[in-house]
Amino acid sequence: MKKIFFGLALLFFICSINAWSGTVDLIAIGDSTTWSGTPYRWMDIADYEYRSSYQTDFNYELPAVTITYNDTSNTFSGTLSATLPTAGLKPNFAYQMKLVGNSDIDVWTNEQIGSAGRWWYTQYDSGGEILAQGNKDGDNGDAFYKLYKNDSSYVFQGYLLFDFFVTDENGNATSNFFADSSYHVLYKTLQRPWTESDGPIKTTTFDPSEGTFYDKDYSSASVGIFAQGQSERALPGQLVLAPGEYKCEFILTEESFHQSGLGGGWAGAMGEDVRFTVVPIPASIYLFAGGLIGLIGIRRRKQD
Repeated sequence: MKKIFFGLALLFFICSINAWSGTVDLIAIGDSTTWSGTPYRWMDIADYEYRSSYQTDFNYELPAVTITYNDTSNTFSGTLSATLPTAGLKPNFAYQMKLVGNSDIDVWTNEQIGSAGRWWYTQYDSGGEILAQGNKDGDNGDAFYKLYKNDSSYVFQGYLLFDFFVTDENGNATSNFFADSSYHVLYKTLQRPWTESDGPIKTTTFDPSEGTFYDKDYSSASVGIFAQGQSERALPGQLVLAPGEYKCEFILTEESFHQSGLGGGWAGAMGEDVRFTVVPIPASIYLFAGGLIGLIGIRRRKQD
């Protein structure tokens, strides 16, 4: 009986640390993990152009986007909701989900995120003007960061692209997320073949018509999108964040699919600060809890 009580207490602990306990409303952000003055994208995932009036009127002060997340768990996870038809995100549109560090706020968090994902750097001259910007990948990125992290002319942001979602025809979306993957960028299946090191393909089918978002009826489209696995990082679904307290930012970045002009250039969209603690939970605990539930079920059947 004592083992059962202990097991129940353990099961309660597991459930409690995975309870949704943090909620933030995202706000418009400027350039983040991208070049200064990056243009926005004005085409959907099928490359159908939005109507000119929508391009003029839309801005990221309008959408209502909320994330609810675990502030203590074995990873960063939660749910994103953008559900206002009259003030949603861009319709039929792909957004990256990222965690972004800031060395001025927390050096440890910045280093953990960068070593799990990528490094964005900005180099300034003595007058504060930007000399160079860019990102660094994998082991080369880690080496570049270690070489210049104490150089005051460089500012580094570690960032982790861990998931993405596609909005519906009204710009709405509900997406569950887990920071268990490290990605580079997104691709359409027509652009690049999928490989085993990439994330799962998400296919969206839609039929845009003339109205609020488009100035003409377009043909129906079915677009498959996947996230490219980040070189020299954990495979999709296998990333384990280091235990500890994270002080960083959750952001949405527009996906440009390596296009330009109306295709944009990976512009920052919305974001907000998040605080969470990663607590490792050994797999054996989950196995024990699962066995305990089975044992309780057997006892009840025998009593019946």
